[in-house]
Amino acid sequence: MPPRGRASSCLGAPLRLNLRGVFLVDSASELDRVFGDIVEELSNQYLLSYASSNDKRDGTWRKITVDLTDKRYHVRHRQGYRAPGPKKK
Repeated sequence: MPPRGRASSCLGAPLRLNLRGVFLVDSASELDRVFGDIVEELSNQYLLSYASSNDKRDGTWRKITVDLTDKRYHVRHRQGYRAPGPKKK
């Protein structure tokens, strides 16, 4: 992991994770650019919903795969989810 810059100390935590990957900042003067990048990223989001055909309430991990036919696009999504456990009485 790269060393933390002064902006990290000012913010209490580095701006490292985002939807694209990582933002590294070495000074507070870079924050406008980083926040602009975040706004751009959030402006180009779409929501895809999914309902599983597996209605088992077994608490298992279920993997999610999203495939695109148009390779110009990139999808970031959850790797999976935990199914609900048995119903409580």
